[in-house]
Amino acid sequence: MGKSLVRGFNWSRIREFRLQHGWSQQGLADTIGVDRKQVGRWEVGGHSPGPDSRLLLFSLFPDLLESYKSHLVGTCTGKGVPSSCE
Repeated sequence: MGKSLVRGFNWSRIREFRLQHGWSQQGLADTIGVDRKQVGRWEVGGHSPGPDSRLLLFSLFPDLLESYKSHLVGTCTGKGVPSSCE
């Protein structure tokens, strides 16, 4: 999957799902094995999670996975389809 597809996704939605589950940034960070500051960077859109973190986030927040899949479908079916969709 191309980095452009990962970067185009709104990773700040992690905050929405984290709060729905009543978790602090530290609690989520401890659960998936990253630093709390990294969770904060994802939530403000400064960085996107790496592949391992994405898998863990998707397993914790199935709605985040569905949102990500919808993003991929929209990205790969619109005009100017990225070569990473082929």
